[in-house]
Amino acid sequence: MATSRSQVVIVGAGAAGLLAALRLREAGLDCVLLEARRRGQWGSRYSLELDSGSVLNGVLPAPNPEALLHEGRFGADLCSPGRTHRQNVTPLPVFAVRLWKYQRQLLELVERVGVEVHFGCEVTNLGVDDRGHTVLSVLQAGVEVRMVADLAVLASGNNHRFDRELYAHFHLRRKILDREYLAAQHDLWEIDPASVAGNSPSPPGVVNYVIGNEGPISTLGFWVSPDQRMAGLLAGSLPVDGWRPPAELLKEARCGAVRFTRRLAGASGHIPVRRPIESLVAPGVALLGNSGCQVYPMTGCGMGLIGNAALLLAEASREYCREGRRLEHLWNYNHRYQSDFGARQAASQVFLEAIRCSPWGSGLVSRLFELGLSRPEDYLRSLDLGPVAPAPLEMMKRLPGALLLERDKGRYLFAAMGRAAALSQAYRHFYPRRPDGMKVRSFFARTASMGG
Repeated sequence: MATSRSQVVIVGAGAAGLLAALRLREAGLDCVLLEARRRGQWGSRYSLELDSGSVLNGVLPAPNPEALLHEGRFGADLCSPGRTHRQNVTPLPVFAVRLWKYQRQLLELVERVGVEVHFGCEVTNLGVDDRGHTVLSVLQAGVEVRMVADLAVLASGNNHRFDRELYAHFHLRRKILDREYLAAQHDLWEIDPASVAGNSPSPPGVVNYVIGNEGPISTLGFWVSPDQRMAGLLAGSLPVDGWRPPAELLKEARCGAVRFTRRLAGASGHIPVRRPIESLVAPGVALLGNSGCQVYPMTGCGMGLIGNAALLLAEASREYCREGRRLEHLWNYNHRYQSDFGARQAASQVFLEAIRCSPWGSGLVSRLFELGLSRPEDYLRSLDLGPVAPAPLEMMKRLPGALLLERDKGRYLFAAMGRAAALSQAYRHFYPRRPDGMKVRSFFARTASMGG
């Protein structure tokens, strides 16, 4: 069996893997990127929103004109379940992109800086050799290759293929409950241009979203290409709670006056909506993206989090690979992410669980909209990865509306806010600064009840 050697091997050429490869190479590390699909089959055929803060601050590369659907102004309606109340959010500060073209742009950047990219590679095994190096068995074109690396970065999405190896060889657990996933589906359709005029819920070139109609974080997105020949649809919901699955939402969306002639492409999957897993690193391995649950629970957004995580990972990996592969250096990525972005994710999960477990069901959400306690700026703040809760001055402005809440609902809401604040502060101040598996497990056990 042939053997190859590299400082870092990245598994998965999705957005997370590409960003990791770009940042790690910029940090001066020798990288190899592996993708199971062949080059001709590779690419995510759906649209995506990049928060403007991450792009303008260089966390994410700015999309080129070919990838860009729309910039700056972006329409969305926040709804309470059943659309009894609605709030418009415009302009939404995002860059809407065709993800498959944005991925090609990232791939060009990655190859330009000298990263080896191999398509059609299936990782069949993951382990550790007797010298403590990470070993991957890779099958490419029927030939098995043994790859040895100082560090393996798993950016393989929600794939559970490596869960057993992660636990057996690296003592990392990816224990994610069924109710902690958002089901999502994206479709790309060819449409009749003559049917668009005045009939589309979204003007050509503009993405329109309805958020919250089918449960607390449901999403239904619709866009028409500028030439009016193609339409993209996106749906997400929490069907485990009894809400309609994405396929039904998309089928209903196609029943309007716009005539859909041929389905060009599509994808479906599950997005983790929870705080990050207990630890993102172990000696010789690091998790990035959906593999580590780096997604904002209340919105399902992950690109901004992944961009920040890739920067933190690159800085920590450079020290790890050059300073004798000491876990303390790699742990800096884990600790910095958990204490900042993990704190925000955890607080967001508290609010999500409070809404899902409310004894009043969707009635609580409708009441929050009615009294102005749920506002568009809350959603905008989450997209820009800001604090989950409003600032103290903003809270004071909402106090009159809060006083109108029924006593039991008020107590329930303020208790959830207290848990969110406490959990966020626990992450910021008490998540272990040094690698210690027992302390990490103890931390998660102690904070589990706060998360709902």
